[in-house]
Amino acid sequence: MIRQPSWPTVGVSLILTAMLAHAASPKTEFPQTRTSIAVNRGFCAGGAFPATKWPGGEPPGIQTWGSYCQDREQTTGSLQTRVFQAPAVLRLYLAGYLSKPDLRLSLNRISDNAELLIRPVRDAHETWVLHEFPLPSSWIGSQVRLKATDNAQRPGGWFAFSELVTANKDAGGRDALNLLLRTLVNFIVLFLPCFAVCAAVLRRRARNLVLLGLVALSTTGASGYLIFWLYFLSPWTGHALAFLIPVLSLAYLVWAWIGLLPQSRSLLRKLLVPVSLTGAAALVVLSAGFLYGGVQDPLFTGSVRFSHPLPPDNSLPYLLAEDLRLGSVPKPFFIDWLSSDRPPLQAGIALAQSPFSPKPRDFGYTVVSVIAQSLWIFALWLLLATARINQRAVALALLTCLLTGFVFVNSFFVWPKLLAAAYTLGLLAALAQALIGPHSRDKTLLSVVAASLLAWTLLSHGGSAFAVIGIAIVSLFLIRRVSPKRLAAVLGLAFVLYLPWMSYQEFFDPPGNRTLKYHLAGVESVDPRPFGETLVSAYRQLSLKQVVDNKLSNFDVAAVDGFDFCTQIPRLLKSLIAEGPESPSAVRLAGQMRGQAFFLLWACLGFLIVGPFLLFAGIARKFRTREWNAALLFWNVIAVSILIWCLLMFGPAKTVLHQGTYATVLLALSGSVLACWAANAALAYVVCGLQIVLNVVLYVVLMRGAANDVPLAEGYFRPWMLILSLLSLAMVFWLITVLARREEIVGSKPLEAENLAIPVER
Repeated sequence: MIRQPSWPTVGVSLILTAMLAHAASPKTEFPQTRTSIAVNRGFCAGGAFPATKWPGGEPPGIQTWGSYCQDREQTTGSLQTRVFQAPAVLRLYLAGYLSKPDLRLSLNRISDNAELLIRPVRDAHETWVLHEFPLPSSWIGSQVRLKATDNAQRPGGWFAFSELVTANKDAGGRDALNLLLRTLVNFIVLFLPCFAVCAAVLRRRARNLVLLGLVALSTTGASGYLIFWLYFLSPWTGHALAFLIPVLSLAYLVWAWIGLLPQSRSLLRKLLVPVSLTGAAALVVLSAGFLYGGVQDPLFTGSVRFSHPLPPDNSLPYLLAEDLRLGSVPKPFFIDWLSSDRPPLQAGIALAQSPFSPKPRDFGYTVVSVIAQSLWIFALWLLLATARINQRAVALALLTCLLTGFVFVNSFFVWPKLLAAAYTLGLLAALAQALIGPHSRDKTLLSVVAASLLAWTLLSHGGSAFAVIGIAIVSLFLIRRVSPKRLAAVLGLAFVLYLPWMSYQEFFDPPGNRTLKYHLAGVESVDPRPFGETLVSAYRQLSLKQVVDNKLSNFDVAAVDGFDFCTQIPRLLKSLIAEGPESPSAVRLAGQMRGQAFFLLWACLGFLIVGPFLLFAGIARKFRTREWNAALLFWNVIAVSILIWCLLMFGPAKTVLHQGTYATVLLALSGSVLACWAANAALAYVVCGLQIVLNVVLYVVLMRGAANDVPLAEGYFRPWMLILSLLSLAMVFWLITVLARREEIVGSKPLEAENLAIPVER
């Protein structure tokens, strides 16, 4: 194993330790009356598998019991504790496999013999995991006892639990402070190189704010990609450069600031507002995500917080980053998947922050990755700014997109799909800049930026290819004059940037094409054949009718299913009015609606589904405003991208949202807002307001209820996290207000008729 340099880590650790000292995790404490056993028939003290681990060390003096005893997993029996007073939050450690049907742990109320099932969302396996279950208000203060039963005699047929522990009163405040400080540090480290490069560009007297923003967006990917390869070649070098790049960037930025003209300084200050919006949006998502705890296991918390339990895809870039940091990438990388099966950019961005992220590393990775996913809001602002539409419409579109369940789910569950969408939106903004004809001295820079953004979107997530193809096809119809030489230069540079990853797939961890075979040829298992041979073989096994049926099925899922989503809203409203937010029927229906919104585009749009239909108002020339024109461009890209997606996916019914590109969802949400604005500004405010309220109901009010025989929900409410969430949300509103008051974007022209093959009302 290759050792890493200690001097950057020591220096940064000293600084961060001082900052985070108050945010350190408190020691485990116990209630005044300790838990004790009243009846025991088969369980034993410390009854867990011998290799069961205590992350962070076993709390001194803690008592545990379990069913892994003399007969190991064959042990059966029951146990009851003595009666105790029910706390507001039942807090205890669990280990083993409590999800097994013959294993049961419950809380029994003495007065009426009622029971509450205690079952974690996932099994702890051979690890002691702290769980927190808030009790219903009617149970708090009641006389209760714990009851445990084991009737399982097969592998995994055991579980163990600890006595009750208490929550430190300052724990919520410590977690919130820790989250705030880490977010600030990681946000600054991410954007320092970006502003340094922007300062270098401004020294050449560039004057285009949007182009400057595209340079900043591109730099986030460039620094992560560079650090990825440095770690791959030498973890020592990667770690050292990851530390030095932000430090040197800060030094250069201070030096360059002195020599910049006032106009150039003004551009950097203006760019700081949408960049800060990215950080504020990330903090909103993070604080809301940890509103009920979960900082001890952030990757798992992200997989269950705002949706149904999701697969471990959010942890894969983290595992790759950790393997590279330690100097060894296993083969296979995860189960039977290879490290070359998924693009590496998010792992590189995480590695670029590793010298500034103290342990626990999974928490630092989560913070960095949420900031990276939140780059979409910066990229969307750049795209909307290029269109030179009404700034209040821009503000409304950004706010509406941010306050959707789609963004919260996919930002907190940190698979790199929103990161890829950010670079895709940036690529579309770069194309729009090319349409309006930048100054001749900016064309080379714009070409470099466009090529890098094209590479970064494909290196973030392969599904971006569908949107890239859609953008390319739409561009052929919109751009009246295309420079073949410049287009070839852009594609050539993008290929050069992507080539190292192709070499990694081919030579270091071949073949790296399993995802392609899975989505485009329907072959999920490991297959040694070349991709072309696999694709041809898969289609030869189908008749022409089967192929057509598969594609039509894909089209139904992508472009038809989910239209009935809004018809469920009256039913949900009726349940809420009749029975309140704890209504089992409302909770159940809300879960179904969240599931539809996760998988289907039209369900994800909610009330904004009216947007594409309002585009027909453009039949009347007076409605062909810049907002209408931008919305039409967005929906053209969406339509072509979905068509390509449906045709390329093997099928059947494989075109659910998470198997495509999230750029189409962001374009659909913002395009619908702009279409509503073009029809009537007041209508846009009403529709967006209803959409935000709907998302608050589905993802806040009805997120943690219990329907039917669902076990107790895990995690208890953290007031300090709520305060942090509200403060960061207030920051978002303030920054969006600042953007809404801007009258023009420096160095940009509107997308008008002389640039596009679409008529625009002046």
